[in-house]
Amino acid sequence: MLMRHAKSLNKGGGKRRRKSREKEAEEEEKEEKRGKKKREEEERREKKREEEERRREKKKKKKKKKKKKKKKKKKKKKKKKKKKREEPGREKKKKRKRKRRRRRKRRETLL
Repeated sequence: MLMRHAKSLNKGGGKRRRKSREKEAEEEEKEEKRGKKKREEEERREKKREEEERRREKKKKKKKKKKKKKKKKKKKKKKKKKKKREEPGREKKKKRKRKRRRRRKRRETLL
């Protein structure tokens, strides 16, 4: 009887228990795999974000480095000198004088 008792102790549980343990182990493995995939995806996303941030920073630095363009000096336009116009009253007087002279000359030639 002692031997039978010892054998049953060595068996280590029934079939049902063993199967449930195996199922639990499989489920844990699946969960670990899922967790790994999720972690990997998150890591990839983080890497992409970091790369984008680096690119943005590089672009900002490049923009800062751009040299300022020198402004071209505008050429000053030379002002045209206006011809001095004689006063309008003077011109009329001169015309009148010419007319008078012509009239006199005509009269003299006619007489």
